[in-house]
Amino acid sequence: MSILFSVIRITPTGSKLKKILYGFAASFLVVWVILFSQVFWVCEAEPEWKDTPAPQCALGRNVAIAQLISAWIFHNATA
Repeated sequence: MSILFSVIRITPTGSKLKKILYGFAASFLVVWVILFSQVFWVCEAEPEWKDTPAPQCALGRNVAIAQLISAWIFHNATA
């Protein structure tokens, strides 16, 4: 994110590229919030994992699929 904002900062004001970069930053933030919310939703629904000696939440297939799809979308959008 810091690299993206550094590129935005040095991009000339009013250029179309700057608007595209702001769009990438906004979409990255939206996807991050969605994925974090999904992990929080899944892990808080099953609090027994917190009491184990090495606490780790089992995220399941739905979270993995959502993360893979978002990674694929961002990879193709930037390639």
